[in-house]
Amino acid sequence: MSIVALSRVAFNKESSWGSPGSTWQLIPVNPPTFTTTFENILDQGLRGIAVKDFGAFQGAGASEASLEGLFHPEHIGYMIAAIMGSPATSGTVTPYVHIFDFNTNAIVPSLAFEDFPAIGSAGVAPLGSAYQYTGMLCNQLAIKFNAGEGAVGWNATFVGRQGTVAPKATVATAGTAAPPFIGWEGSVNVGSNVYQKLIDYEITFAREVAVEHAARASQQPAFGYVGPLEVTLKATVDFSHEEDFALYRNNTQQAMKAMFTKGAKYMFIDCPKTSWLEGPVELDRGGAHIKAAWSMRALYDVDVANTPCRITLANGTPNY
Repeated sequence: MSIVALSRVAFNKESSWGSPGSTWQLIPVNPPTFTTTFENILDQGLRGIAVKDFGAFQGAGASEASLEGLFHPEHIGYMIAAIMGSPATSGTVTPYVHIFDFNTNAIVPSLAFEDFPAIGSAGVAPLGSAYQYTGMLCNQLAIKFNAGEGAVGWNATFVGRQGTVAPKATVATAGTAAPPFIGWEGSVNVGSNVYQKLIDYEITFAREVAVEHAARASQQPAFGYVGPLEVTLKATVDFSHEEDFALYRNNTQQAMKAMFTKGAKYMFIDCPKTSWLEGPVELDRGGAHIKAAWSMRALYDVDVANTPCRITLANGTPNY
């Protein structure tokens, strides 16, 4: 009865690290990966016997999660908050405008996840148990799109407390979601100019996450911390002007902006000071035309309030 289509993933914004709130929401994702690992303590002491291992003992544990899906405007705000911090929100009716600005949000929330794989015997209803992962801190979030292929997508990885078995939670939202942004709908600015040759784009937000154990008669981590924010970008463009290469050669530092709109909902990613020196420009001659691949890094600037990156998301969710 373990049918993939019956699986689901729900999440919960925690009130404090390791303490889930009361409201669970379903999030549409591709088949996820959740992993709980324990320290394997081996007894390999010499005993005058030609055998290496004499015992295995379970140590402390932790979990990792890898999720990806389409960029549905409502749900993705929780993933952005998990890496950048809770947003400032404006408006009292839809669309609510959420501003994810690193400078004003130093504290990032943790999430709890429920993985329900719908296990059970053939011919009977799935078991009502799920695997619950708490204290999950985001160490990477990537948002990406290709103008000619599909929708805007995202993937994220988390680190936190080891998984436990819990009753299947009741989710507050249905399985359907608002339509995602589509790749061709995007518009891009490089510097102060509209740029109309971008083929694909990826922006990655990363933090170091540390979950630490303490001597307190528990195999669960005692606390979790996140490090500073790093923002890098990659893009592929139609190579038809020399200045596309000169951005790297001249160490140009200027804005890189991407905008998506669907009715009243929109997403605006603004990196006002971006260096093209992250990696060499690569020219791809494998097709009918030449493409150039950029590697960039968003920089902090004390004189620019929304550096290294600001995301403005307008949708129907009142707050994150």
